Amino acid sequence: YAAALAWVAAPDADSATLVATAFGMNAVLHFAWSPLFFKLRRPDWALVEILSFWLSILALILIMAPLSERAAWLLVPYIA
Repeated sequence: YAAALAWVAAPDADSATLVATAFGMNAVLHFAWSPLFFKLRRPDWALVEILSFWLSILALILIMAPLSERAAWLLVPYIA
């Protein structure tokens, strides 16, 4: 829902591309943790990955805030 709000609020194509790219990178990091931790049994790599994941959520919040304050607030529980 946050992505849709920010996408609709994007004033131009570059902003919409930034929204899509930020959510895409976040999705990759979101789905990378489980294989690193459970399949490869690399908690050290998973720790580095989860820190990157948290930074990507923070980046999402900062990118969404100027476009849609509601979208940014919807992402706060995600990082919590």
